[in-house]
Amino acid sequence: MGVNLRALLACIALVALGACSDSGQVPRPEPSGPPTPEASVIDDHAAQFADEVARRPAGSQQEQIAATYILGHLQQAGYPVRLDAVPVGDLVRSTNVIAVPPQGDEPRYLIAVPYDTPPGEAMDAHAIGVFLEVARALSVQGLDHAVEFVALGAEFTEQGDGSRGSRALVERLTEEGVAPELVYLSPNLIDDGVPGDGIYAEGPLADQLEQLPPAEKQIADPAVRSSLKLYEDAGFDATLVVGAPEAVAQGLIEFLADG
Repeated sequence: MGVNLRALLACIALVALGACSDSGQVPRPEPSGPPTPEASVIDDHAAQFADEVARRPAGSQQEQIAATYILGHLQQAGYPVRLDAVPVGDLVRSTNVIAVPPQGDEPRYLIAVPYDTPPGEAMDAHAIGVFLEVARALSVQGLDHAVEFVALGAEFTEQGDGSRGSRALVERLTEEGVAPELVYLSPNLIDDGVPGDGIYAEGPLADQLEQLPPAEKQIADPAVRSSLKLYEDAGFDATLVVGAPEAVAQGLIEFLADG
């Protein structure tokens, strides 16, 4: 993320135009790299956020920079991408960054991660690193998968009831009449008390992702709980995942590849 702010904001505008174009004249890059997630790449993503935009409140320039970074990496991984506006307050807007299945299939699974932060707070970004590296590795394995990736904006806003990115996602999925299985990566991926290199999953897919005994289960951030309840109330299956970044990434890629 070592480029200036003006270049980043110009980039997001150009990418949005390309992503929304129906002309077919914007070729998608071929995904590159190994077909398995790399821990060093996850760490590099997290370090970029820590160095440049550790604080990313909803609707801020810092959140826009983060959206640009995520959008660019999803495009590089070969995904058709789109931006979905997320209203926050008067004259304040955020964005959900969406990568749809590369071959246009209806999504069977949807991987979601918040990318904003509570006002005035910094947050670790390993969950975003896992999100991006799983998306890349899965596309290297093959572009015929039916997995959608959504980076959620304004999840931690104090405006209204919060969880604005999840609210916008629920509205879009409902309007489109699709109901993928959701996997929600906790933004506190490595801070929720999961020991060692384990994974903890809670929800309909827990039996397929869980790698810790029941005694190790943790309670997620209240904002995350609010988002999970939104999905449940709307009739969507959502599974919360926390744990060691490398283990979470490897567990997800094995599960998605088999699915």
